[in-house]
Amino acid sequence: MKNILKTLIPLATGLVVGVVVGRVNKINYEEFIKEISDGLVRSSNLLFEDHPEH
Repeated sequence: MKNILKTLIPLATGLVVGVVVGRVNKINYEEFIKEISDGLVRSSNLLFEDHPEH
């Protein structure tokens, strides 16, 4: 499990940074925050689907 987290945390961080950089030009914070929270929900759902024992 720790190895999975060590892999996922940098990937998630990179994704968030990419989204931030991509969205800075269109300053629509409500949509931006919604996308990030949706992305976090999706990634946490994927984590738990892959590892039902946790």
